[in-house]
Amino acid sequence: MNLLEAGLLGIQGLIPPFSNAFGSEILKGVNYASGGAGLLSESGSHLGDRIWLARQVSNYGKTIEELGSYVEGPVTDYLSKCLYTMNIGSNDYINNYFMPQFYSTKNLISPDLFAETLVAEYEQQLKQLYESGARKTAIFGLSLIGCIPMELRMNNATFCVKEINKAVHLFNQKLLQLVDSLNVKFVGAKFTFIDIAAIQSATPIFIGPFTDVTCCKIGSDFQCEPSVRPCHFRKLHAFMDGIHPTETANLILAKLSFYSPLHLFVHPVDINTLANS
Repeated sequence: MNLLEAGLLGIQGLIPPFSNAFGSEILKGVNYASGGAGLLSESGSHLGDRIWLARQVSNYGKTIEELGSYVEGPVTDYLSKCLYTMNIGSNDYINNYFMPQFYSTKNLISPDLFAETLVAEYEQQLKQLYESGARKTAIFGLSLIGCIPMELRMNNATFCVKEINKAVHLFNQKLLQLVDSLNVKFVGAKFTFIDIAAIQSATPIFIGPFTDVTCCKIGSDFQCEPSVRPCHFRKLHAFMDGIHPTETANLILAKLSFYSPLHLFVHPVDINTLANS
């Protein structure tokens, strides 16, 4: 979805991942995301190596060291004009808290305390970004994880899993409070919260008849099975596989977070306003 946001900003092509961003190419922006990674180092560990948020921020520090060779004036001045998007936390629930076959987290900590732990880690990393020069940051809340096909099947559910969505709501509320706090605490910084769950709740593709029907045939890992033809009418489906939204769904999420003149799904401003501030 963040790649679609970049397109709405007029950025052509893909933003290079950190591992492939060399030389002046870093001026196009850098993508530090890592599949399966979360806020916590242990989240998704059963999937193999991941680059969790603290490591992503560490990699960002390496980019800053290189950036001075390509910009005029203080690097912090350059960074203050950049737009940062943060979209992380789902794997801490999907591949940690609500995966008891691999993690004991749910038996050791309440949903409220777990959300507090995640948001505290988020705050620590956002502080590091701020101290490096970041001033414009869009923070995406979690989606309705209890409604993804993977969770429906794992819980033998016909409708969204309320327990999971309640946990997501706790996290989103605390993250929203953090955004308000940071806007007061960090002088000159502008943070905004994107309420993905609210967008989903108000969007037909996420509440229609194909919500729980994946576009492709999924295997035991809830990913698309190779060499199997996906659905023909992809625009009707919210999810490509058991976890990931289709491009159609992602484009809806991107547009409503980028342009939200009535501020229905953003707080305090949409991404377009933040980028041009």
